[in-house]
Amino acid sequence: MGKKYFLITLITLIVSCSSDDITNKSNQNETETGLTEISKVLTNRKSDSDLSPLFLRLGVTSVTTSNNKLSAKTQKTFNFRGKHIDFSVFSVKIEKNFITLEQDDEFKIGILNKKSYLITTDYKGLLKKASAEILKQKEVFALIAYLNEITYNQDQRVSSKNSNSTMKSEGCNFFTEQGFSVGVGVNETSAKADLASSMEDDIASGATEGCTKIGEPEAVAWTNGTVWVQTWCCK
Repeated sequence: MGKKYFLITLITLIVSCSSDDITNKSNQNETETGLTEISKVLTNRKSDSDLSPLFLRLGVTSVTTSNNKLSAKTQKTFNFRGKHIDFSVFSVKIEKNFITLEQDDEFKIGILNKKSYLITTDYKGLLKKASAEILKQKEVFALIAYLNEITYNQDQRVSSKNSNSTMKSEGCNFFTEQGFSVGVGVNETSAKADLASSMEDDIASGATEGCTKIGEPEAVAWTNGTVWVQTWCCK
């Protein structure tokens, strides 16, 4: 009786696990079916130096596209979580439904029902539902920046060759005197609070010594207000 009961329990467990696995795979397939093909949202770029304002602020001077791979050339770094980051260390592959980080292909971002859909080593789901810990990863920020870049309206792009005149603010030279801080959170309120904290870290580390803020913080596209940035003038 004991062996029979054990066998029935084991069979039930196996069937249950198999059923859950099938359900999970089915849900995953349904999600991936609903993702927008990246090729359908790519905007034309007249020149490698035509960039979104966000990429310019990250210090990018041009974007090269080769065999569905995008890479960036930079002229300056930006401040992220108290660290100087050179964006040229990040490159991505354009796949059918995802933009995949070349440095770690477990990091991907796509578009689901006009919202950012994120995959990382620890998370899979809508960007707006990701935890603050996930959003604070530099890999995730790189994916968000690339998604913003490839979907940005060509008519609103700025040539990095002219950026010092078009992006110049309050007499501050764009490439040699402007800096950039980033804040992330699970919503607009927490992202702004994190930006304030990040700016304090930048000040404490000396990264913004002698700098003054230019304008007010701005939200980054595709983030539902979860990523905010502040520009500095450092003379």
